[in-house]
Amino acid sequence: MFRQEFEETYCLGRRDRPDPTIDIIERLGATYVDSRETPVDVIPGEHGGMDVIYEATGYAKHPLQAVHGLAPNGVAALVGISSPWEFEVDGGSLHTELVVHNKALVGTVNSNTRHFQQATRTLRALPDWLFEELITTVAAPGNVAPAFEDDDDQIKAVVEFDRL
Repeated sequence: MFRQEFEETYCLGRRDRPDPTIDIIERLGATYVDSRETPVDVIPGEHGGMDVIYEATGYAKHPLQAVHGLAPNGVAALVGISSPWEFEVDGGSLHTELVVHNKALVGTVNSNTRHFQQATRTLRALPDWLFEELITTVAAPGNVAPAFEDDDDQIKAVVEFDRL
């Protein structure tokens, strides 16, 4: 799958072998790299800079190390959630890497089917009046502009694709 779009694909993780996830990664033709042995910011020296990093470990240092692991014009997508952890960061080097080498960090939320199903059950169990009070704007997919209006009367705007 990734081989069609990228010359080489690496998956960085913190798992011990044997592990079925690593087996799947390798069956897909990617190379698994254990970040406990090869930190993200050391990868360019061993494998070359990465064009795309999809960070999902939840290990707090990885997103910042990813900046140094990217090739110029690279993008790191951050989907892992970490616990609070304070550590020192060279903000000047981080800033320089992002700007001078045109690198980007993008954060997004990721969940699985079980999480979606649980959220659906939770939403269905809430009283109707709550939605009537909370959702003040309902927009259609073809006209989402009202969902982005900024006024004092809008609490929560939604785009309705279908009713639950």
